[in-house]
Amino acid sequence: MGALNCAGCGVCCTSPIPPAFLRLIGIPVEGVDETRVQYFNDVLLFPHEIKALVERGYSDAIQLYGIDERFVIFRLFSPLTILDFTNFDPKDFPIEARKGDRWVGLSCIFQDVKTAKCVIHADPDRPEYCDIYPVRIESCPPHRIIGKYTPKKLNAIENWKKERDAGEYLVRMDTRNLDTSTLTTKTMVKLLSKITGINANKIKRLRNRAYEKDPIAKHMRERFREEQKLMELMKQRAKMNYWIEKYECDGIKRGWKWSGR
Repeated sequence: MGALNCAGCGVCCTSPIPPAFLRLIGIPVEGVDETRVQYFNDVLLFPHEIKALVERGYSDAIQLYGIDERFVIFRLFSPLTILDFTNFDPKDFPIEARKGDRWVGLSCIFQDVKTAKCVIHADPDRPEYCDIYPVRIESCPPHRIIGKYTPKKLNAIENWKKERDAGEYLVRMDTRNLDTSTLTTKTMVKLLSKITGINANKIKRLRNRAYEKDPIAKHMRERFREEQKLMELMKQRAKMNYWIEKYECDGIKRGWKWSGR
């Protein structure tokens, strides 16, 4: 058997919606044990990866994930999106989708939801975790994976795990005066400036320049626009199917069917 071959189905770059988010906007979700919900596309960012993304003008791709008095944690942002099963194969996903269905889920900011491919995969500044995908093939659709890990691949995965287990993704800083209740772009820029040592005004200039010229940044902007439209539809209670993990719970209310484009 040859080296591990990933068919690129895109499942590892997508995730279910947190039930708490749906409840927040008034959509009832019952019977979900939120402590067991898995998010496949959580890409934790190490400080050097944060700096590389900021220098490319991709600061909007960085999301605050966790906070403590002494540190913060960041990950790649995953906006809401329509998972169109005209493009995706429903057999790859752990949900009751059928060909042609349209579900709402989370998708990594760097995923092209029309092709399921990563738009930054060939880029040297992509996060290391993305580079070593697939890390846990037990989450992959069996029919999409052939072969086995090479020693080089296994070594790369083990090195990443050691860095993760050592807490290398924890960004050390005093957060006692940081108000995250209303986290704005301005607040994020200040945070990123402290972490990277890059002047806040320069971060803004890098961001604006990227949106003007960089196709990856333009892709990001389009994803944000699509999410904003989708948020408005969800607030209006448009009928949709939402991808959430049910873990054999029968109490989840399904049947919201996507009714428009």
